[in-house]
Amino acid sequence: MSFSQVRIPIKNRGSLIQFGYHLNEPDYIREKALIKALEFYSYKEIISKLVALEVFNKNQNPYYSNIVKSDITWLKNNK
Repeated sequence: MSFSQVRIPIKNRGSLIQFGYHLNEPDYIREKALIKALEFYSYKEIISKLVALEVFNKNQNPYYSNIVKSDITWLKNNK
């Protein structure tokens, strides 16, 4: 049984970086960046971007994937 690859489309690569979102920053800085991004992007777009980021990092950087998971949870609880 073979599986086909799933492609995740990315419209604006690095679009969260312009708001100060970096995975190596502390929680409060990433959260502040997500709040700024909500002024420009819809909630759904930001969640989609974070899910894509989580999937991209899942195998190669599980540490960063867990950080993105926690950011998704925070955003869902504080939207």
